[in-house]
Amino acid sequence: MTLWAFEQDEVATHCAIENFLSKEECQSVIDLGLSKELKKAKTFVGDDPTRKSNVSWLWGSDISWLFRKLTDACLYVNKHEFHFDLIGLGEGLQFTQYKPPGGKYGVHTDSGPGSAARKISFVVQLSNPEDYEGGELRLHYSDNPLVIPKRLGSICFFPSYVLHEVMEVTQGERFSLVGWATGPNFK
Repeated sequence: MTLWAFEQDEVATHCAIENFLSKEECQSVIDLGLSKELKKAKTFVGDDPTRKSNVSWLWGSDISWLFRKLTDACLYVNKHEFHFDLIGLGEGLQFTQYKPPGGKYGVHTDSGPGSAARKISFVVQLSNPEDYEGGELRLHYSDNPLVIPKRLGSICFFPSYVLHEVMEVTQGERFSLVGWATGPNFK
């Protein structure tokens, strides 16, 4: 009997960059996101009670500076931490608003039927953490989820297949920017 040689792939669980966006850049993205038509967020299955938030989509030349900055960061993080085959940021950027009562997104992954092969998910913290309560991003690698610190302007990257959630916002409003680096299907 022949056994296959087995080596563990070393893929990082997550990576964060503090001060990725300045306070002024965060406010600029919030202003732009709020200027677009906010719609009730849906999941791959449509209306889903585990998700309660509003979203708008950011594209185009008015945020080319942000796409460039995100692309550079994704390429750097992928080269040093994830090592995935990537194509680009092809889905636009999702501006998300969470507010009480009940603003949250239950445990999920960022992949599903009909979507591009999402490889790396990223979340940019646009709100000052003093402006809201709750709303923690949690990554589920074990029975004890990893809680990502809420720092204005920080960005967290993680493989899109990782279970994660945004806890309920109980006061104030939480704004974030979400996106995905896509690539060919996993093999």
